[in-house]
Amino acid sequence: MKHKLITILVLILSSIQVWAQNDLKARIQFEEAEEAFAAGDYQTAATKALETERLLGKWSHKISYIIIVSLNKTMPFEPDKEILKTLRSQVNQYMKFAGSNKSIVPIEKFKDAYAVEEIIKHQEQRIKDKSDPDFLKGLELFEKNGPDKGMSHFQKTADKGNAAALCMLGNIYYDKGDYEKAMVSYQHAANKGNVYAMYCVGALYNYGHGVVQDYSEAFKWSKKAADLGCTSAMSYLGSMYYRGQGVTKNLSESLLWYERAALKDDPMAISTVGAFYYSGTGVTKDEKKAEALLKKGARKNDKSAMRLLGDISYNRDDYKNAVTWYEMAAEKDDIQAMLSLAKLYKESKISNPDEMIKWYTKAAEKGDSYAMGMLHYILRYGEYGVKKDKKLAKEWEAKEKEAKANGKK
Repeated sequence: MKHKLITILVLILSSIQVWAQNDLKARIQFEEAEEAFAAGDYQTAATKALETERLLGKWSHKISYIIIVSLNKTMPFEPDKEILKTLRSQVNQYMKFAGSNKSIVPIEKFKDAYAVEEIIKHQEQRIKDKSDPDFLKGLELFEKNGPDKGMSHFQKTADKGNAAALCMLGNIYYDKGDYEKAMVSYQHAANKGNVYAMYCVGALYNYGHGVVQDYSEAFKWSKKAADLGCTSAMSYLGSMYYRGQGVTKNLSESLLWYERAALKDDPMAISTVGAFYYSGTGVTKDEKKAEALLKKGARKNDKSAMRLLGDISYNRDDYKNAVTWYEMAAEKDDIQAMLSLAKLYKESKISNPDEMIKWYTKAAEKGDSYAMGMLHYILRYGEYGVKKDKKLAKEWEAKEKEAKANGKK
C-alpha cells in the first residue's frame, strides 16, 4: 500500500513539474509573440501565439487577439483551408467571450475581431459558391475545351445567384473584349458580396472599360475589396494614393496599402515597398531594408524587383551583378531591363557594341519606340563602335514613326 502511495505521489509531482515547465515555456512564447506583434512581424507573432495556446492547453482572449489579427494580416486572398478553419475557431471564441465580458475587451479590439469575422464570412461564401456542382462542371469544361463550352454551366449557376459563376462570366466577357457585359456580371456579383467582383468593378471604373472612367468609383470599390482582404485591391489603393487618382495624393497612405498587400506575400507589392524604401518615397530612405525586400520580391519572380536590383548594382559600379539582374528581368520581357542592358553595354566600362545592339533590338522588337530610335541613330551615324548601315537605319526609323503614330512609347 505504501509503495502504491509513493508511486501516485511521484506521478503527481511529475505532472506538476511538467505543467510548471509548460507554463514557463508558454510565458516565454507569449512574450515573444507580443514583441513580434508590436514589431509588425505577424508571421512570427501568429506562430508564437499558437504555440503559447498549445502549451497552456486552454484558450485566452489575449492570446487569441494576437492570433486573429496576425493570421488575418498574413492570410492570402486564396487562403489555406486549415488557416481559415483556425481563424474561424479563434474568432468564434473571441466574439463569444467579448459578448459576455464587455468591460474586459477594449472596443477597438472588438472592432478588429468583428472586421476579421466579416472577412471570414465572405471567404466561406466564396468557397461555398465554388463548390456548386454546376460551377465545377463549368470550370472543368472551361479548362478542357475553352470558355464557350463552360458558359452555359456558369450561366445556369449564376441564375441561381452564385456569385463565383457571375465572376467567371465576367472574366469570359472581359477576355472577349465585351466590357459592358463583363461589368454587368461583375457588378451583379459584387452586389452579392463577392470580394473579387468588387475589385474587378473598381478596375473597370479605373480603366473606363464598359463604363465611363470614374476614379472616385474605382477608389470606392477597390477600398471595399481591400477592407475585405483582397490583396490586389490593396495594391490598387496603393497605386491610387500614389497617383492621386480618385483620392488626394498621399505617399504615406500609398506605402501603407502596399505594405498590407506585401504582408500577404504579394510579389509586386513586396517589390514596390522595397522601391519606396530605396528612393525614400513616403518613408525614410533605407537601402538595406530596400535591398532585402527587393531580393524577396525577386525570389518570387517579380521582374520589377530584378530590374531595380540591377539598378542598385549599376549605381555601385557592380556591372557583373547588374548584368545578372537585368538579364533575369529581361528574360521575363521587362523592356526597361533590356534598355538598361543596352545602356550598360553602351556607356560603362564593359561596353560591348554587339551586346548593345542585341538588347536595343530585343526592346525594339517588343514595340519600344525609344529603342527603335536608338537603333536608327546608331546605325545611321555609326556610333558607339557600330558599323554604319543606312538601309537598316531607315527601316528602324520607319518603324519608330509607325510606333509613335500608334501611341507607343
